[in-house]
Amino acid sequence: MIEELLDELAGATMFSKLDLKSGYHQILINLLGFQALMNRILQPFMRKFVLVFFDDILIYSPNLATHVTHLIEIFKVLHQHKFKLNKKKCVFGQLQLEYLGHIISQQGVAADPQKALRGFLSLTGYYRRFVQGYGKIAKPLTKLLSKEGFHGTTEAQQALEELKKLFGSKLYRKGASKSSHSIILTDQKSLKFLIDQRLLTEEQFKWASKLFRLDFEIGLNMEKTIKDCFKAISILQPEKWGTREEESQQDVDLVAMIQDLLLDPSSHEGYELRKGRLFYKGKLVLLKNSSNLSAIIKELHESPTSGHSGYFRTFKRIAGVLYLKGMKKDIKEWVQQCAVCQRNKAETLAPAGLLQPLPIPTQVWSDISMDFIGGLPKVKGKDTILVVMDRLMKYAHSLAFAHPFTATEVAQLFIKEIVRLCGFPSTIVSDRDNIFLSNFWKELFKQAGTKLKVQHCISSQIRWSNRGG
Repeated sequence: MIEELLDELAGATMFSKLDLKSGYHQILINLLGFQALMNRILQPFMRKFVLVFFDDILIYSPNLATHVTHLIEIFKVLHQHKFKLNKKKCVFGQLQLEYLGHIISQQGVAADPQKALRGFLSLTGYYRRFVQGYGKIAKPLTKLLSKEGFHGTTEAQQALEELKKLFGSKLYRKGASKSSHSIILTDQKSLKFLIDQRLLTEEQFKWASKLFRLDFEIGLNMEKTIKDCFKAISILQPEKWGTREEESQQDVDLVAMIQDLLLDPSSHEGYELRKGRLFYKGKLVLLKNSSNLSAIIKELHESPTSGHSGYFRTFKRIAGVLYLKGMKKDIKEWVQQCAVCQRNKAETLAPAGLLQPLPIPTQVWSDISMDFIGGLPKVKGKDTILVVMDRLMKYAHSLAFAHPFTATEVAQLFIKEIVRLCGFPSTIVSDRDNIFLSNFWKELFKQAGTKLKVQHCISSQIRWSNRGG
């Protein structure tokens, strides 16, 4: 995308760069809408003598006289729409300037060497903990980024070559003072089109503004991936299973199915014979209690490409090429017994902690619990039940409601059916329902002298209590 925009600069010799003060915060609009606004107000000049990327505006002209005229026209438009410029960041009438990480001049467009060097040091600095004395080695390169200016030296060149040798990479071409071009290899095909995709969201525009300042291209390297994949599935080649024919004779159901398919290929839906082997929906049928199952699980669980992943991912890999009823249980048992997984994989759940039972009540209807049961079939318009239970005697009242209902409606029915008969309780145990957390509900029982005990989760004590357990 950036190459297409910069192609418009052919023949230009005079350049100016305008930067809006406070960027797109001058108006109440999001990032994506701001770019659309700038495109609309500068549309008569776009691709003629103006390029705009968010709050960065580039004006280019073939000579100085024409350039002054172009500047006046742009100033009029910005003044009309009440945009303010940042004088410190604006550059006028230059033969060469920096724009979006590129150096623009009459000779053409080149990558900004200072930005490229900063990107290189940022990448290598991420792995500095693995390189002894990284700071001393990279010091000559770091000096090039100072305010004194970017001037290549012999020490900087030597530091660059040493870093390239240490990291074993060709991320940066020889000659720190010249424009560089990086090639990134990946086995993810979708990333190849990263810089060519259409920008639709605010996040895409945000990251695109950073990527466009770098000079790089993305290439595919599928050789290693394909090699590893074939290595991983080598165990799935039936030609290596010497005991298959002997095992098949011991499976009566399998023998009968094969015979039926020989006589009528459509006798068993989904099953078919290929070169004497049975397949189900394109997957090779594995015999029950097959001696090859353990070897297959081991290969697709412990291989470098599998990385000792969990039983579900291991099951998905095997189920993609093989079919066997009940093999999910065998795979789960195998993974649970894997010594490497037991030593290196910790439980991801937080410790449950000690059980904190509720105190035993000493008086009937002094301590109660309540919970809603919703989603029931409607009866006379009611589809929700509030179960109110005495925690001592396990005696319960059921109050019916029609969803939706408010805390006021629940409180009115609670007073009518519970308080009228038993009075206000001392404590109420409940879950974190919105009704029980409302300010009205809390203030009501505060005035009544009732203490609300709200659980942080739906505990087993409440569940069993409300079920009469």
